[in-house]
Amino acid sequence: MNGIRGQLQRLGLYRASGHEHFSGSLVIPVINARGEVTEVYGRKINDNLREGTPYHL
Repeated sequence: MNGIRGQLQRLGLYRASGHEHFSGSLVIPVINARGEVTEVYGRKINDNLREGTPYHL
C-alpha cells in the first residue's frame, strides 16, 4: 500500500481493514527530547462503547 494511507497503516494509525485505530479518541503525540514523535496515546471520549473496547490506546 502506497501513499499517506499506507504510511499511516504502517505506523499503526490505520488497521489492516482500513479503519482508523483511534476513531472516537483524543490523540496526543508523545515527543522525545529531539522533537520526534515516538508514540501516540489515544483516549476514547465517549462512554457508550462496545463491551470490551478499551478507553486507553
